Amino acid sequence: MKNLVKDNFTLLKKCGKTLVIFELIYKMVAVAVFYPLFLLLFNLSLKAAGIKYLTNGYILRYFTNPFTILMIILLVLLIAVYNFFEKCCMSVIIEAGLIGKKLDMLNVFCAGGRNFREKFRIKNFSMLFYEIFLFPFSNIIILGLVMTNLTLPEFITRAFGSKNMMYLIVLLVCFVLFIFAIREIFTPDYLIYGSENIHDAYKRSASLLKRRTLRTIFLMLFWNVMVMAAVGVLFLIISLIVIVGSRLLNFTRAGVAIYLTVIKGFKNTITLILVLISAPASYMAITSMFFRYRKELGRIWRVSANTQRAIDEPVKVKRWGKICTAGATAVSGVLICVYIFMGVAKNPFGRVELLKVPDISAHRGSSMTAPENTMASFKQALYDLADYVELDVHLTSDNVVVVMHDSSLKRTTGFNKNIWQVSYDKIRELDAGSWFSSEYEGEPVPTLEEVISEIGPLVKLNIEIKYNKKESGLTEAVVDIIERNHFEDRCVVTSSDYSVLADVKRLNNDIQTGYVLSAAYGAYYSISYVDVISINYTYVNKALVDAVHRNGKEIYVWTVNSPSLVKALANMGVDNIITDDPVMARKAVYSRYTGKELINILDYVFSIN
Repeated sequence: MKNLVKDNFTLLKKCGKTLVIFELIYKMVAVAVFYPLFLLLFNLSLKAAGIKYLTNGYILRYFTNPFTILMIILLVLLIAVYNFFEKCCMSVIIEAGLIGKKLDMLNVFCAGGRNFREKFRIKNFSMLFYEIFLFPFSNIIILGLVMTNLTLPEFITRAFGSKNMMYLIVLLVCFVLFIFAIREIFTPDYLIYGSENIHDAYKRSASLLKRRTLRTIFLMLFWNVMVMAAVGVLFLIISLIVIVGSRLLNFTRAGVAIYLTVIKGFKNTITLILVLISAPASYMAITSMFFRYRKELGRIWRVSANTQRAIDEPVKVKRWGKICTAGATAVSGVLICVYIFMGVAKNPFGRVELLKVPDISAHRGSSMTAPENTMASFKQALYDLADYVELDVHLTSDNVVVVMHDSSLKRTTGFNKNIWQVSYDKIRELDAGSWFSSEYEGEPVPTLEEVISEIGPLVKLNIEIKYNKKESGLTEAVVDIIERNHFEDRCVVTSSDYSVLADVKRLNNDIQTGYVLSAAYGAYYSISYVDVISINYTYVNKALVDAVHRNGKEIYVWTVNSPSLVKALANMGVDNIITDDPVMARKAVYSRYTGKELINILDYVFSIN
């Protein structure tokens, strides 16, 4: 066991640098090409299955659709081919490294391509099944991380008794399957390094493993445990940074929510990185064992013909070739950055319930800690990590769109007039903060233009039009402000008046609209000119959420101020939770991905009673 681990590190030392460069180029180009292809196929599969939103109830229908089945087969085969070509190239790097030679990337790909062309034939097609079957079971830790990042349907976890029990059973099943599959672990090496057909490689792999099965299993488990330990250390480091940073920056109130959000994003990032590096890391460990075991049997190892050819007769890389390689890598890097940016701006899998995390909207801003519909409450919402700020608008007598919930100024400013009766200059002089607390004395009534200008770049807006006949022109004014500020992709315009939403779509079809309902009755979820149903939480259940999603619309719920309700609604798959306390809501949503014990520790660390 000790010698096997030592061999792994020796091999890494001899060819690690070249392998890292190869993997960076190979993975960057692969992601740049396959990511948009996967999104295209995924969207086509939803359309072919007649599904606008993949709810948990539609999972069986989706995966039994012929197009989906064909898509999955195609993707799995592509991944298998991709993995085998990667091994063909890595084998060249490893062989060259063992005899102290280094190859440039062009010659690695050329020699790897020759390996692939010689071995990837019809008679060896079953090699793909090895790639498909064995890979997940040699990376048990990564499989576990992937599963913990999914919000699985309740009926699945209920069948296992609990989520932890489900994870344990799945990992045990994977481990058992790995035990059965491990006899074939050296098949790729034998195929690449000598065997002409896959059946001979299978037999030779099983023969080499005799009396070495336990050693091989322990080494693979050792590397999985090392990966788990490394991830654990990274989690501790990130945890300390977040906790210390939150305290130093005075984010203690939002500390738990910040921590849970960062850790969720960190887990996603680490999982993606591990998925990308796990195949080459596993192959390197397996290949190291392959050479060690053959040496124990007294087998003489010789560099393969394709690798020797790359060493003796290297392809001369002309200047234009280097430029093209660097250009392709740079373009791939730029495309990946674009994908990341687009993914942050709009989740490409937002129509998949399993991958959905509801957005948090601050109702009239963070109205529990600052006066509603003021710049102070909106800035507090930013501080409280809200994804959206929900606000209300009215029109003054001189056609300025101002932010306020009531049509009368009396409740929040003390001035007993309706907004449409007063000019903006007069409203600007009013105090909209003293009613809440003396700390906010002199807080003005903001305009929609000011809100978009000051906080629009940092948060999305839910703009509710409080329309009445006295404020003619309000809808047109709101749409005009959105267009002038190019804010169409960062807002949703909502109203309880359906005619307002029809007018918004008539003026600009690119602006999302939301129908605000106080009660649930009728087939309102299928009406035109509406992208979002915004409804009182007391009327929301799983059947309603699924009905809205089936019609290709999103569902927002208001006004939710209880952690248990937030968690229940998030589990139902709602898209947006509107609350007076965004910190509480975010904490409740993200606490679904961790244990109660950790939440208690975090509450203690951040001094939350």
